[in-house]
Amino acid sequence: MLAKLFSSKKSALVGLDISSTACKLIELGKVGSRYRVESYAVEPLPQDAMADRDIRDPEVVGEAIKRVISRSGTSIKHAAVSVAGSSVITRLSKWIRA
Repeated sequence: MLAKLFSSKKSALVGLDISSTACKLIELGKVGSRYRVESYAVEPLPQDAMADRDIRDPEVVGEAIKRVISRSGTSIKHAAVSVAGSSVITRLSKWIRA
C-alpha cells in the first residue's frame, strides 16, 4: 500500500476542446478510484478564426492551443481532443512546451 501511495507514476488525462469561441483544456488526475481537476485553462479565439465550425485560420487556432497548454501548466504529452463539426480532420501532433 505504501508503494502505491508514494509511486511517481501518475494516472492523468487531458482533454482539449476546440470550439468556435475558445480552446479549453482540463487535466484530470486519479485519486484512488476517482478523478479530480488538476488544472484548467481557457483561451478565447478571435471571431474570424472559426466560421460555421470550420477552422478558417489554423495558425491562430494553433497559437491559442499553445497558450492554453502553457496557461494550464500541464506536463502531460497526450490528450483527448474534441472538434465540433461533421468534417473533422484528425492529425497527430507533438506538444512542445514553451
